[in-house]
Amino acid sequence: MKYSVVIPTFNRPELLKRLLKSIGEQSIPPQEVVILNDGRVLNETESNYSDLLLKATKLTLVQDGKNLGGPARRNQGVKLAGTEFVFIVDDDDYWMSNLSEEFDRYINERVHAPFGMICAWAFRETHLGAQSLMKSPIDPLHAERFYREILKVNFVPSPTVCVVKSAFEEVGGYDEKLVSAQDWDLWVRLAEKFKCHMIPKTLAIHSEHEGERISTSSKRFDGYKAFYRKHVMKYVKLGSPEHLARALFFIATPAKLIPKIKSVVK
Repeated sequence: MKYSVVIPTFNRPELLKRLLKSIGEQSIPPQEVVILNDGRVLNETESNYSDLLLKATKLTLVQDGKNLGGPARRNQGVKLAGTEFVFIVDDDDYWMSNLSEEFDRYINERVHAPFGMICAWAFRETHLGAQSLMKSPIDPLHAERFYREILKVNFVPSPTVCVVKSAFEEVGGYDEKLVSAQDWDLWVRLAEKFKCHMIPKTLAIHSEHEGERISTSSKRFDGYKAFYRKHVMKYVKLGSPEHLARALFFIATPAKLIPKIKSVVK
């Protein structure tokens, strides 16, 4: 399995180094790692990070001092990647040491047709150390049901996602106009057009820390409103009154009022 890793980062060198260390511990190392710093230029060079990776891994560090946003940086990174399989991982998440081995085994033994994305289970870890499992709502999750289930809820742990570059490009990559829910939007578009798979094993840690991130900011609900507007006809065709009602609620309700209705946003 030849793969690249794309890492958007925002002035968090210590968290980035933790992720790189976990990548360097993989039994099947990546062909390349592309780091894209979406903030001020740091006094960090490729040599600051290359020691954390195996020598077989090429490292590219993009620092231009611009703040383009996560979706734009992810699109830029995938474009730079030189392999067909590309993992896209945020700098505050990290892998378990057997991730690449398990993906390689799954692709060779279980995947018999072209696909758009493979992911796996992960642990969600808070800054206090508490962990909870992030997995599919039904197990096993067959590729035929992936599209229907991903429309209902975003169950995909982002640090485990491996996209096929040609499929990613065909659906247009991340939507840079969305202020949140960009991951979910991409998974929906990939699953609509290609088979997608989930490995029923826990292979990464998704960190939730005290630092600011979109998922905990007011932009979250603006992004959800835009997401549901974009995909509302899919919910009409889904045949689930519950999920159609949720979509219509987000579309119709002012974003500032949504957090006050806990039964909807929980």
